[in-house]
Amino acid sequence: MMAVLFAMVVKVNAQTVESAALLKRNEQFEKASSEYAKLIGFGNAAMGRQEPDAAMKLSTVYYQTGDNYMRWALNESDNASLVVEKMDSAMMMFEKGARILDGNPMNHIGAAGVLGWKKDVAAMDTKLTYANTQTMDKKLKLTKELSQEALLAIASTYSAYGRKEDLIKANTALNEVLKRNPKNRDLFVVWGDYEDAARKYASGIEASNLSKAIEQYNKAIAIDPLNVIAVLKKGILYKQVENWDKALEFYNEAIKIEPNFAPAYREKAELLKSAQRFSQAVEAYESYLKLNNSCSASQRYATFLFLAKDFAKAMAELERTLPCNPNNAVMYRVLAYTCLETGDYAKGLENIDAFFNKVQDTKYLTGADYAVKGKLLNALGQDSLGIVMITKGMELDTAYKSGYDEIIELYKKAKKFDKVAMWTEKKIKRLGGKPLDYFNWAQNLYLSKNYMRADSVFATVEEQYFEATLMRAKANNRMEVPDDFKGLGKPHFERYITRIVDAETNIPGTIEKSKKGLAEAYDYLGVFYARNNDDGCAKAAWSIVLTLDGAHKRANEMLAEKEMQAADGTLCTLLPSLTPKKKEEVAPQEAPKE
Repeated sequence: MMAVLFAMVVKVNAQTVESAALLKRNEQFEKASSEYAKLIGFGNAAMGRQEPDAAMKLSTVYYQTGDNYMRWALNESDNASLVVEKMDSAMMMFEKGARILDGNPMNHIGAAGVLGWKKDVAAMDTKLTYANTQTMDKKLKLTKELSQEALLAIASTYSAYGRKEDLIKANTALNEVLKRNPKNRDLFVVWGDYEDAARKYASGIEASNLSKAIEQYNKAIAIDPLNVIAVLKKGILYKQVENWDKALEFYNEAIKIEPNFAPAYREKAELLKSAQRFSQAVEAYESYLKLNNSCSASQRYATFLFLAKDFAKAMAELERTLPCNPNNAVMYRVLAYTCLETGDYAKGLENIDAFFNKVQDTKYLTGADYAVKGKLLNALGQDSLGIVMITKGMELDTAYKSGYDEIIELYKKAKKFDKVAMWTEKKIKRLGGKPLDYFNWAQNLYLSKNYMRADSVFATVEEQYFEATLMRAKANNRMEVPDDFKGLGKPHFERYITRIVDAETNIPGTIEKSKKGLAEAYDYLGVFYARNNDDGCAKAAWSIVLTLDGAHKRANEMLAEKEMQAADGTLCTLLPSLTPKKKEEVAPQEAPKE
């Protein structure tokens, strides 16, 4: 009877090991941790019965449990508090495993990985060095499989967290495995990771040379054509250099090899997101969710929906999943962003404030976060606070550049043209400017009554825009001193007319499109000549105005006066003509933009 019960326990134990490994492989870390907890219970019972190798088996389970927590942490890069929590849990498991059996090198290597993640490279190296000596210690009687696994884990940890000078130690461990078993299924996968780590220390063209890592992954595939990890890693390499199509090719190949391999779908979804193919990314992520519907995975799905602009579905998913992990700060960020898009500004402000409060490290805050808060405040009528937030965002994140346009729009809406001009100038000084940026800057200087500066900025883009010449004329006219009219705008209005007429020769229709500006220019000339007692030229100018705008108020009123009716406009030779020259008389030109 006892033998039957023992056989049943062994069978259940084996099934649990297999189940836990599969759950971890498919990134269902929470469910895997429950299975590992059962295995720890089985292991403690075996220790109580003093079964052979019970200590090795239990210490191995602690390592596998710690490895599960560590992978969980690394998979939660957007959830800082959970990352720290799971890394701490991993270290606790590794330490327990080492106490059960110090002679199992895997727990020392696992602990070294946590230390490396914490950037305590010296402590990491100490543990890895100790573990390495254990793989060489014949007294420990480690199996050849465990020794090779430990050496590969040492190489992997140095590659992931070590300094440039530590890579030689990774290479030494890899060569030791090569000497012991050149057909080791995992050897060349880890070797490919090592080559990728070495590439990141290279410069020039070598920094983007994937060939050495690819060669190692191909060796792994040669040993086992169904090595899905090696195929997936090739895709990850190409993603790093933004060769989206090549990366996608390998992700699809990995899925073909193993249709139930969840990480391949996740990597594919992340790739499509990086390539801004958001609808396809959502589809790929939905396939991932069929294999891993954990709370974290479902919360991340909401981000994909947001990027695909499916705001209603994103909001529903966020509200559904937030209770299962209310400490995930990023979800409050996505909620706030979604509320901004759906117009629920009060709720959005509440959630962006919750995000700011939950973020433990300000390095996770971006300029866009402050901008969203600024936009929400603005939408709620708190413009000044909104601008403060957007400005802070640009100070915090030099890569955040759209804040200039957002502040400009806020001030433009408030008709604070001096502020619009000021921020347009700041934008140009930091980011450079196109002709239209300079035109807009000058336009707002003009609207804020800074006519002298407006004139000088309009002058920089006059060749690109007819309107710039017209605006220079208007700015100069505004600079006139009362009771001392000098006609400062006259040369610019005349130049505007000439430019339009000359353009008409090569580009018919220019005069028709510019009637309003031309009427304004000739009206000014009418006023100029009337004030200078030249009624003939004044009459001629206002007569042209009426050909452009028959309802023009001042032209009609002035031409109705007796003095103007008596004047002879045909004798005036001072006005620029509205009649285009013959084509051969004008050099071909590209029309400036309106």
